[in-house]
Amino acid sequence: MSFVVNAVGVPLYYSGASNHWFSATSGPTFNGSSGNDSIWASSGVNVTMYGGAGDDIYYLYSAGNKVVENAGQGVDTINTWMSYTLPDNVENLVVTNAHN
Repeated sequence: MSFVVNAVGVPLYYSGASNHWFSATSGPTFNGSSGNDSIWASSGVNVTMYGGAGDDIYYLYSAGNKVVENAGQGVDTINTWMSYTLPDNVENLVVTNAHN
């Protein structure tokens, strides 16, 4: 499992490589697989995405996109361009925008 070590010596783990790719183009819910998933949420859709047992990577494009993960279901990552607070059981957040 890949990781980096932060400034206080704590390892921060990366999500594993995806082996499934999905687009959540309608709501209200979308369920991932038991493997490592990459899930893109459409910007015009209010959808809650539920990951499975693997390492999941989510791409969120609007405030109407939500993520739910259960404890012990892999190392999960959210990628977004908005201000966002990590939900429970999601380990990583990547925020990017044109001004970075």
